[in-house]
Amino acid sequence: MKKAQLAIAFLLLASAFDAEAKQIQVKVLNFSFSPKNFTANIGDTINFVWVAGFHTTTSTSVPSGAAAWDEASDPGHTSFLYPVKIAGSYSFICSFHFTMGMVGSFTVPDQAKIVATKTVSVNSCSNTNSIQYKCSQSKPSFKVQLFRYGVAFGTVRTVTNTSAFTYGNLPIGSYFATAKGNGGADKVAGKSGISILMPVPTGLHPSNITASKATLNWTRYSCVRFYTIQFRKKGTSTWTKVKTAGNKGSVNLSGLAAKTKYQFEVASVDTLHKITATGKFSVIDSFVTAATATITLNENAVSEKAVVDRVTPDENSVGVFPNPTNASFKIQTKNMSFRSASLRTIDGKEVWRETHSALLVKGSQLDVNVSNLPAGLYILQLIDTNNNTVTKKIVVAK
Repeated sequence: MKKAQLAIAFLLLASAFDAEAKQIQVKVLNFSFSPKNFTANIGDTINFVWVAGFHTTTSTSVPSGAAAWDEASDPGHTSFLYPVKIAGSYSFICSFHFTMGMVGSFTVPDQAKIVATKTVSVNSCSNTNSIQYKCSQSKPSFKVQLFRYGVAFGTVRTVTNTSAFTYGNLPIGSYFATAKGNGGADKVAGKSGISILMPVPTGLHPSNITASKATLNWTRYSCVRFYTIQFRKKGTSTWTKVKTAGNKGSVNLSGLAAKTKYQFEVASVDTLHKITATGKFSVIDSFVTAATATITLNENAVSEKAVVDRVTPDENSVGVFPNPTNASFKIQTKNMSFRSASLRTIDGKEVWRETHSALLVKGSQLDVNVSNLPAGLYILQLIDTNNNTVTKKIVVAK
């Protein structure tokens, strides 16, 4: 139980401090610890690793506020993690063999803790954002440096106490701050988490909705590099993400399911120095795709019903089965020969074509593989040797 609680505490601590926090391994040998004396930083964890013998790792002196420990180190207890939270001097022993010199110690220098207690990100490009920070753990005064996209932003600031203080008039971006206590004399700087200041998109609305497509729109901001959009079928938990190619106020979706309700949301994104700042997602908007759609075939826009019902002099000269299908279907020619066959999506995109096949001879049969196509409505178009067209509706069901 102790090990599980300490492991959880370490994970929580690691999320609050710099990613440079590390694990220090101390080997528990026969009658010695290795290393015996060392330095650690706040946010590190000490890992006592059993190597040989039957021993303990037991604290004899810890700083005020730090947790004491007394753990076995033997073949049944091969690892013990101790997260470092407090600066100061620590001493430990093996309670069985300390008289034989099995003792150790480590020192943790003062390290300020700095956290963002409040962020204000405005929905504009007016550079009126702000971040409020608070320092603790080390001793005042604190020397604080703000960073934007990993680069120092402004000058070092002296903070004389542990009260909250604010950086204002900030442009959009990715920020963190570092702090050194004891008037800046701390050997190790504390580091805050990342704060993202980005405007949240508004004015969401869909347009140009068909059975398989939709355009998603929002009000764009001039200071944003691009936008990330995620959408999903209502009632599902998995989002599909797309992004705009630059600062655009819309994105086109395709391959949607007919007569289905979708949800979508949009986030602003900026990048600099290979660091990406993605803001909060907008409120969720939704739309419902149409039951049928307008398609383009041979550069003429016609309705699905018109395409399906367009009859050539001998439409019955072709059979298609099975239909609907989930993997493949067969084209059976009867009393006519054809010079080409093609399959298109309902918006006119060609996904398959055949011009050199036994299909050209009447009475032949051709297999068409559609296992790699998404579910939906497709249009099969065949052209005979007299340039007459036969059109069939194909339903791919997954």
